Amino acid sequence: MPYVPAPVSAGLRALSAVAPPLAVRVAARAFWYVGPPAAVRPTDRAVHERAERRAVDVDGERVVTYRWGDRRAPAVLLVHGWKSRASRFAGLVDALEAAGMGVVAFDGVAHGDSSGRRMSALEHQAAIRAVHDAEGPFTAVVGHSLGALAAGLALADGLPVDRFVSVAAMTGFDAIAESFLRLVGMPAGLHERFCQHVERTFPGAVRDVRARIDLLAHPVPERVATLFVQDDDDRMSLPAGAPLLHAAVPGSELLTTRGLGQGARRPRRRGGRRRPRHGASARVRETVTRGGRAPARPPGGARCAWSWSAVRDGSGRGWSRCCGRGATTRWPPPGGRGSTS
Repeated sequence: MPYVPAPVSAGLRALSAVAPPLAVRVAARAFWYVGPPAAVRPTDRAVHERAERRAVDVDGERVVTYRWGDRRAPAVLLVHGWKSRASRFAGLVDALEAAGMGVVAFDGVAHGDSSGRRMSALEHQAAIRAVHDAEGPFTAVVGHSLGALAAGLALADGLPVDRFVSVAAMTGFDAIAESFLRLVGMPAGLHERFCQHVERTFPGAVRDVRARIDLLAHPVPERVATLFVQDDDDRMSLPAGAPLLHAAVPGSELLTTRGLGQGARRPRRRGGRRRPRHGASARVRETVTRGGRAPARPPGGARCAWSWSAVRDGSGRGWSRCCGRGATTRWPPPGGRGSTS
């Protein structure tokens, strides 16, 4: 969600009452303001610093990528939301590594250590595709807030991933605009005028923005095992959207929580310490790793390297190696013996 300083919000509220057209134009400029990049939190620093770093180009911007775990293991892509960065997934990175998964994340355009001054859901979607091409394939993707929306759009556009966890996703452009206007205190009556203005002035002269950034019109494919997670107290991604997203993807699951959402007040123990909530995190890990842990590596001593990937016969994923002349060996083989295809 765009960052708007309190004095600007107060000015927009006053301007909306006396000059609505001017308020819409000013609000549209504030809508793109990312603000200073989020810092790496002390609790996340160890995970952040041990990552393997690379970079990819996304429409002329340098997007920094991070990788943890064995490159030969099945990998999960983590996609952060607005005003966040890859390091905020540190706890999930540790959990997925412990489950035998590789993990890849990136700082979106204008976020973290990446370059740029502003970012939209479409730019985040383009970054997902670029990171997939450079660091994939991925067996699963986990997205939070704007990252979940962008990941869902990427999946609808053909991103080849088996499982998807969406945490606090917005349904589309109109939902983002609605939350923005509500949080800055502008009247709901300006919603349509605001959306039309942003669409006309969208960076890059992109057409049909509202139609393209719509996860209900372009839902996650049914083939993708999908879990939607939504907190009832989330002040940014309103809970009403989650059942709609769930209904748009047959076979998907919906998990609701309380007190964990963006802007929600966390329940506390005596002494002021936050009460831990493990149920939602465990469900996310279970969905991402379901069927994804690589079996024990094949015996060593072979002259060809083994890799964990989709096998040629379409029967799933497994260890395989190609030793020339087009022969591919699988491990473990379907029938318990060595097989060559």
